[in-house]
Amino acid sequence: MKVQGIDDTRNPEIIGDIASGVDTTSRTANEQSGGYTPHSWIMTPVGGAGNRVEMTLGTSASMNMTLSADKGFPNPSLLTQSPKIVNWFGEGIKGSEHVIKASIEGSDEIVLPIWAKNMQARNLRVTVHPITLIKPDGTKDEPDFIPTKTELEDYLNRVFREQINTTCSVNLKNVREVAWDASQGTNDLTQVPNTDYPLAFLEPSFPMPNDGILDLNQSGTYHEPKLITETDNTGNPGSNENTGHIQVYLVGGSTAIRTLLISGNPNNPNDDNVYFRSSGFAKGIAFTGHTNPRRCWIADSALQDPEAGMHTIAHEIGHFIVGSGHPDEPAIQDQGPAPLQGTGLSHRLMVSGRSESRKSRLGLQLVKAEWDAAERNLDIILNN
Repeated sequence: MKVQGIDDTRNPEIIGDIASGVDTTSRTANEQSGGYTPHSWIMTPVGGAGNRVEMTLGTSASMNMTLSADKGFPNPSLLTQSPKIVNWFGEGIKGSEHVIKASIEGSDEIVLPIWAKNMQARNLRVTVHPITLIKPDGTKDEPDFIPTKTELEDYLNRVFREQINTTCSVNLKNVREVAWDASQGTNDLTQVPNTDYPLAFLEPSFPMPNDGILDLNQSGTYHEPKLITETDNTGNPGSNENTGHIQVYLVGGSTAIRTLLISGNPNNPNDDNVYFRSSGFAKGIAFTGHTNPRRCWIADSALQDPEAGMHTIAHEIGHFIVGSGHPDEPAIQDQGPAPLQGTGLSHRLMVSGRSESRKSRLGLQLVKAEWDAAERNLDIILNN
């Protein structure tokens, strides 16, 4: 039997869509690869609408097949033609997994090579903060693209509701004007933890004011992100993060984002000093971990194309939902819960921005191991 996902958010709907709550990818990976499973999978929603899939019989089209599942139910359960659209629902315990069975013309049931995972209906609140840069000469640089509430909700729900039964509600804040590009050079590094260490930097690209680069550190204590998160529209300190599970900042005037880290000297292992360095430049950053507030930072350079901009937002939110890492990273680095070696990666949401495949295609797929990670992480996010 063959199963395919259906993207019914499009008109006309697309049968065979790879990012619609059906995973037939993980079973084709190398068996030793993280995320491998020997089965195909259907996400069966518990609560809300079901998951519509196309199922094709491996028998004669004239033979009737009755479907069943221990912790879910199909509608219709009787397949009298092939292919057939079936709407699957989960019931019972969230996160439970169950086999799908079939009986052909009243014969004994057989277990199909297709399993189902029940996922509870959830609502994730996303607050979006558009930021306009005020430059020293008084000119302003607003984000190249600010999606409407409806545009972003539709995009995020196409990704997360269709695949993990999680609806995203967007709260789009008014644009705020902030003179954020104000790194204070060496003095600014005193605001990074471990201030008793030497103020040294390993790279020639040193944080400087008015360089168009947003400099961050994970705890958010660095000068530039503090200016953005703690300043209201009047220029006074204020709280802007009192709603939402995840905060998304669209930072006008930023050509890139640089993350400041603390490390030893890789060029001299006998050097006991601790140095500041950067992790390189990115167009989007999400500091994962179960900390609150959970912030995603999106550089203006990622917003020049509307669809690419919304994809970057979804990708960074995805890091909070499925975890850190990218499946296309080298094995010595964090590949996330599902590297799935031996499969194509261009269709995956969590492929890194450096991937060549992402330059030609903005993939949206979440696979079974990522569904499992989402089940764990969303419980923490929504209850903290």
